[in-house]
Amino acid sequence: MKKQDQEREREAVGTGIAIGAGAGVALGVVLMNVLGQPAFLAVGIGCGMCFGAAVGLAVGQR
Repeated sequence: MKKQDQEREREAVGTGIAIGAGAGVALGVVLMNVLGQPAFLAVGIGCGMCFGAAVGLAVGQR
């Protein structure tokens, strides 16, 4: 039972990171176009991955 819970938590975290990275790319592209700095693409991806990991951990703990 514990192994299934760990697998479900890992799956939730992985899904959260993937969704967060996708949202981060979109955020980074918008920031890059609005502010005119290519470095904001990396900032957006980083923020999205962190947010996705946090959401994935929260969902995995349910």
